[in-house]
Amino acid sequence: MAGKSNSLAETYLNLVYKGTTDADLAGDAGTADTIYFALHTGDPGDAGTQASNEVTAAQYPAYARVGVSRGSGFGNTTTSNGATAIHPTAPITFPTTDASGTGCTVTHFSTGISASGATRILHSGAISPAMAIPAATAGVIPQLTTATVIQES
Repeated sequence: MAGKSNSLAETYLNLVYKGTTDADLAGDAGTADTIYFALHTGDPGDAGTQASNEVTAAQYPAYARVGVSRGSGFGNTTTSNGATAIHPTAPITFPTTDASGTGCTVTHFSTGISASGATRILHSGAISPAMAIPAATAGVIPQLTTATVIQES
C-alpha cells in the first residue's frame, strides 16, 4: 500500500466536502459551510494558493469564485483503481461573460474556503478539455460539470 488507505481517503473527503465527522480522527467538522471553486489559467501548484494563476478581472470581468454548500453540494465518495473521489451534485456555474475582457483559457480548478484572496487550496485539478473564455464576448456561461473529480489517492 502506498500513501493513504482507501478508508482514510474516504474519511478525509467526507470530512472536507460533506462535513461528516469521524469519531476516531475528526470529532469536529469545523465551521466552514461553503466550499469555493476557483478557475485558473495554469496549474496553481502544490505550493500555490487559490490566487495562483487565477483568472483575472482583465481577462473575464464578471468572474467570481462560486460557493457550493458543504455537505449537500457533494455526492458520495467512490473508490476505483486505488483513488477515492467525490463529485459536486450539481454543475458549478460561473457568472455569464459580458462584452469585455481580454479572454483566456482555463486549464485548472481549485477548491478552498474563501470567496476571494490568496487562500489555501484544498484540492485542484486539470480541466479537460480546457475551457475557452472568449475576448469581449457576452453570453458565455463557464461551467464545471458533475463529472468534475476531486480526488485522493
